[in-house]
Amino acid sequence: MAGVTEAVKKYLAYIFIVLGIVWVAIIITGGAALLLWPALTSIVSGALLILRPERKFSRALAKASALYGVLLAGYQAYVAVPLLGSVFSTFGTYSVASFTVMTLLYLALLYASFGTPGGKLEKS
Repeated sequence: MAGVTEAVKKYLAYIFIVLGIVWVAIIITGGAALLLWPALTSIVSGALLILRPERKFSRALAKASALYGVLLAGYQAYVAVPLLGSVFSTFGTYSVASFTVMTLLYLALLYASFGTPGGKLEKS
């Protein structure tokens, strides 16, 4: 588990940007335009962690963005659960699985954002 935590801390900013791009892809494939907010907050958080990792604002935005991502991706997975027992069970399975993975990634980001400044590891 420590290896996973270190990897997440090392690539914290880039994972935020990748998750933001995933939200943009969801919007493009037919998702609601309201999902632009988690995309925007994730991408801005990642960019600020790259450009100014030592700033308190960057770390605070990363924490808030990760919490927002946990809540929204978790809700999306919850909403897709009723599809598992319907004619859309294949779509429901993919939705539940993908949003659960996103929720877990955001949980890891939330945990890592409470670590060292900017998500960077300290040298021993």
